[in-house]
Amino acid sequence: MSATSYLLRTAILPWLLKREGRHSALAHWHDLEASQYWSPQQLLDHQWQRLTALLTHAYETVPYYRRLFDERGLTPASFKSFDDLRLIPVLTRDMIRAHTDELFSNRYRKSELQEFGTGGTTRRRMFFYRDQESYNIKLAAAWRFEGFMGRKPGDKICFVWPAHIDIGPKERLRARLKNRFLLRELMFFAGAPSEELLHLYYRQLSSFRPRYLKVFPNALFRFAEFLQANRLQPPPISAIMATGEILQSYHREKFLEVFGAPTFNMYGSREVGNTASECPHRTGLHIAQETSYVEFIADGKPAPDGAEGELFVTDLTNYGSPMIRYAIEDFGCRLPSACACGRTLSLMSPGVGRMLDRYVAPDGTRHSALALSATIAEYGPPLGQIQYTQKSLSHFHLKVTNDPPVTPEIEAHIRSVIHQLVSPGLEITIEAVDRLPREPSGKIRYFICEVDQPGVIPDPQAPQR
Repeated sequence: MSATSYLLRTAILPWLLKREGRHSALAHWHDLEASQYWSPQQLLDHQWQRLTALLTHAYETVPYYRRLFDERGLTPASFKSFDDLRLIPVLTRDMIRAHTDELFSNRYRKSELQEFGTGGTTRRRMFFYRDQESYNIKLAAAWRFEGFMGRKPGDKICFVWPAHIDIGPKERLRARLKNRFLLRELMFFAGAPSEELLHLYYRQLSSFRPRYLKVFPNALFRFAEFLQANRLQPPPISAIMATGEILQSYHREKFLEVFGAPTFNMYGSREVGNTASECPHRTGLHIAQETSYVEFIADGKPAPDGAEGELFVTDLTNYGSPMIRYAIEDFGCRLPSACACGRTLSLMSPGVGRMLDRYVAPDGTRHSALALSATIAEYGPPLGQIQYTQKSLSHFHLKVTNDPPVTPEIEAHIRSVIHQLVSPGLEITIEAVDRLPREPSGKIRYFICEVDQPGVIPDPQAPQR
């Protein structure tokens, strides 16, 4: 820890946060640093206390939840255990669109709430709201997870970010100076940068010399390829945290090769914040139990440990616009094992994927597309990035990047795996491309299903709502 980082964290940062109404974030960070080592029962007791307080607040102050509870004959006293939370139907994006104004607590004015939007990777963009104290807690949770890779507030960090909505086109000089010299943060827009812009980023990175990177993996992958192609040596990096997209094994390998730094996988979303992250032991992703309650649901019931389920997330911090059992449209599984790092936070699988990223087999059942990409990448010759588009029940179209060049051997391997896992009669077309296309949010979608989903047989593993 440098003297500059310590001075910023203990003197400058508290002053700056107080000016911006975020002064409680540091206290929350210290609390979270301690609570991650509580006993499992202490964590569960704390989580239950936060959950019951949120349910009471939602019933008393949020019109949507008051009506929902009354229609079902529920009161806050109806909830005796975590299992009782399933008495409340899940909150979907469609429900939020239909009832946005009813989801605000009457203890807050809308103008007091922080507005934030999703990137719109798979659907049109949506806006959500969070009270200031919730924002402060989520900031502390982000710091806690960054601590898993060694970073503390005040240590230099660079964000390699493709999401347009996070980066203003004309950031004010005062904000740039504050971020760079007080918060010691530097952000690169890496959605579709030109060679000239990548050279600029390299010069800025070399001048700033951050110890840590926080990135969308595909954005940093592009920058890493640029560095290699131009034989440019990046400054020393201690660790990298990846979020926003699925972290693939080839991402980790490339980042270790180019930056000489390990990569930590972090799972979160704009709606509910930082939810889970890897520690150096890579046992799984530690769930932030103090700030989130995560359910893994299959067939309407909790999925057994190690079994895949849809994720429903309850944000335990957001009182301004509560989100209870939010259907985040991802899936994963709870892991039963403890971690040797000493943290007692429960674990979930790192292989989190979109519920929408599923292919439809010829018999009409849905299956995870992660199995395709993992098997193709793990066995056979080295190959570039792949985007799968299912055009119909009998046709897949793949875009494969020319790094390394797409050879007949690579094409044969891809076809062999898909025929084995999906159907031997499947038509597979392969298109070699320089790079994969990005969504409006700046993310890359690895699997796109164009099959008319309502017309297929329900996935036997899909939860019943």
